[in-house]
Amino acid sequence: MGWVFDYGAVIGAEETQEACTRVELDDIDPDDPDAGYLYLHEMPASCVSRAVPSRALTLRAGPHSGWSLFEFEGTTAQIIADRHLDLRHGRKRTTDRRRALPGST
Repeated sequence: MGWVFDYGAVIGAEETQEACTRVELDDIDPDDPDAGYLYLHEMPASCVSRAVPSRALTLRAGPHSGWSLFEFEGTTAQIIADRHLDLRHGRKRTTDRRRALPGST
């Protein structure tokens, strides 16, 4: 069946750690929502740290670049495109972390 939309919201600045308004969109794998999910967060790039975690891999999305980091809980990726940050956190059952989030190298 594929991924399906599960939740979406605009989160006010007063509710975020970064003190900036953020958009959240969540998708799940309906066959196994605990093992297959993807959370997308978008916010102004001025609200986030540009520091790259030490074990992160390079991530490219068209002309934009960022990083991805595979950890026990899943994969987190950050891309700054224009003036917005696209922060993703997800998990999909796979032994190949490059397939967990397309674009990881």
